[in-house]
Amino acid sequence: MEEAPTADAKLRRAKTDLFAEVLEQCKHSTAKTRVMYRVALSHPAITDLLDYLQKLEMIELNKETKRYTTTEKGIEYLKRYQQLQELLKS
Repeated sequence: MEEAPTADAKLRRAKTDLFAEVLEQCKHSTAKTRVMYRVALSHPAITDLLDYLQKLEMIELNKETKRYTTTEKGIEYLKRYQQLQELLKS
């Protein structure tokens, strides 16, 4: 299985958290630059992460508008991620 890309954020975050942050940003058709700034990753890091999420079919790239959108599989990931976060708070 292919390894998920590593992020070079100021504070290290778990890959599962980064996936959720990116998927949340892409729910409403978002450009790469906006995702990059909102998630606070470098250009190479966000490019790797977006490519990886595309391979997992969690996001799609509209080649005409160059915007990323979260797929149904990505929405399902977010739901389960949020359930896990709630479980860990208990």
